[in-house]
Amino acid sequence: MTTEESTVIGGVDTHKHTHYAAVLDQHGRLLGHLEFPATDRGYQRLLGWMRGHGPITAIGVESTGSFGATLTRALTKAGERVAEVNRPNRLAWRMDGKSDRLDAEQIARAVLGRTSTAIPKAKSGMVEVIRTLRVTRASAVKARTQAFNTLGCHDRRPVAAPRRAGGADQADPGQPLPAAAPRNRRPAYVVR
Repeated sequence: MTTEESTVIGGVDTHKHTHYAAVLDQHGRLLGHLEFPATDRGYQRLLGWMRGHGPITAIGVESTGSFGATLTRALTKAGERVAEVNRPNRLAWRMDGKSDRLDAEQIARAVLGRTSTAIPKAKSGMVEVIRTLRVTRASAVKARTQAFNTLGCHDRRPVAAPRRAGGADQADPGQPLPAAAPRNRRPAYVVR
């Protein structure tokens, strides 16, 4: 009788500060679950813990674009196959309740059942550069709008520069700027 080594499937429920991992064998039996910090050292410990259960077939990660992005890069760099799981089984969630342990287990089951086989985006190359530029521009536009709102500069028309025809009508740099005209002022009415 020969014994073949059991392969395992991992599932990770990602959060901002910690990630909760679960490991299943190829028959769907839960082998373990554990929480790890969302740091480089935590990712190494998570991968070592999963590999301690046997050779890894694939690891399902929830939210590979946000909290799980760094973990996904670390697992891919380590040579593991990563599958993106956006929405674990909602029926199981309604029946069993919601917890990080159950979410990690359902993520692993989604990979085992091949219901979630999306490959996460690489987050590199020309597309990522364009995405970064778009995000940076949107952030700059938002900051500019906030600055104008804070300063009370609601009139965004450009100010006419002084003309420089022959020097006769140049603005004198020593003169104070004219006061801004009041805006949106309504005449006061006396109620009798």
